[in-house]
Amino acid sequence: PVLGGRVVVIPALNIPTGQARQQFGTALVDACLQLAGRESGQSAPGWIRSQPVPGLEQLEAEYEEADSALKAATTRAREVGERRDQLASHRRLLWTTGSEFGTAVRDALLLLGYGIDSPAREPLVVADGEERLFVETEAAAAAVVEWPYIRLQRRLEEEMLRLRKTARGLIVVNGHRMTQPDKRKAQYTDALRLAAENYGYALLTGETLFLMVQRALAGAEPDELETMRRRIARARGVLETPAALGEATESSGSEPIF
Repeated sequence: PVLGGRVVVIPALNIPTGQARQQFGTALVDACLQLAGRESGQSAPGWIRSQPVPGLEQLEAEYEEADSALKAATTRAREVGERRDQLASHRRLLWTTGSEFGTAVRDALLLLGYGIDSPAREPLVVADGEERLFVETEAAAAAVVEWPYIRLQRRLEEEMLRLRKTARGLIVVNGHRMTQPDKRKAQYTDALRLAAENYGYALLTGETLFLMVQRALAGAEPDELETMRRRIARARGVLETPAALGEATESSGSEPIF
C-alpha cells in the first residue's frame, strides 16, 4: 500500500502484437478494476433482469423507495435553504459595503412596503403611493462622511430641473460596519448629519433599518408598515431607532433649505 492506494508491480512480459496483446490489455484493466472493488464495465444483456435472485426484488423496491425519499428530502432542503438564505441576507444591513449593502437596503425597503421606481442598475428610487424617495447608501469602517449627501443632492437637483418638482431623499449609512452594533461610535459625521437636517433628507443607519425589518418579519400589520414608511417620509435629518419603531416621538428637525 502507498498512501491512499497501492502500487502493483508486474514482470516485463514478451507479448506479441495483435489480438494477444489486446486480450492481455483487457485482462489487465479488468484485474485493476477488480482490485479497486469495481465492476469491469461490461454491459449485461437485456434478458439478465428476468433471471430471479432471491431477495433482490425486495431490495430493489426498498432502494426505489429510499431514492424517492432522498430526492424529496433534497428538494425540500433546497427550498428551505433558499428561504433561510433570504432571511439571513437581511443581516447584510449590519456589516456589508458597496453594492451588497445597497442591495440589502433595497430588499429591506421592499419588505417595508415600498415599490421600486427606478430601472435595474440605476440609482435607487422607491415609491410609496404618489411619493417618490431617492435613496443613497454608504458604508465605511469608520464614520460615514458626506459623499452620500453630495450624490443625493445632485440627483435631486437633476430631478427638479427635469420635472420641475421636488422629491424626497433618504440616506442609509453603515458606519463602523465591522464593529458589533451595540459597541459602535457615531456612524456618521456631524457634517453629514447637519447636511441631512438642512436639506431635509432622512438619515438612518443600517442598524435602524434592520430593526424595522425585524418588526416587519415578526408579523407587523400593513397599517404598522405604513406608519413606519410615514415616519421615514417625515424625517428631516436623523431618524433614531426609537422614533422609527414608534417607541418615541420623532423629531421633525429643521425645515429644508432646498
